[in-house]
Parts: sequence; C-alpha cells; structure tokens
Amino acid sequence: MTTGQDELGPDARETTRYIQQFSKELRGLAQKANLVFLAFLLSMAEDEANATLRRMGEPGSDRA
Repeated sequence: MTTGQDELGPDARETTRYIQQFSKELRGLAQKANLVFLAFLLSMAEDEANATLRRMGEPGSDRA
C-alpha cells in the first residue's frame, strides 16, 4: 500500500515511530519464546515502519 505524504494525517510520523518501536519489542519477545514465524511477521512490520519513516525523511530509522 503506497500513500502519498500529503494524504497522511498530522500524527502519522508519531504513530509510525510507535509502531516501529512496538514491533521491535514484540519481535524480541517472540524470538525469546522461539515463535519463529511470529517473529518474522513482526520483523516485516518493523521493516515497513522503518521504510515509511525513511520516506518521511526521518533520520536514524534503520533497525538496530
């Protein structure tokens, strides 16, 4: 799904940051519990949030 930046709401950047951070934390929990596929899906959500932040011009939005 591609969305033009002009179509985003005023809190889109903050929401994307929250999703990125929460996905990262949940991915870590899933990995510790050996929930491989769930960790993979959460990794995809984290990657997409990072990509969205990069498109928004957010610095430092790569996975650590």
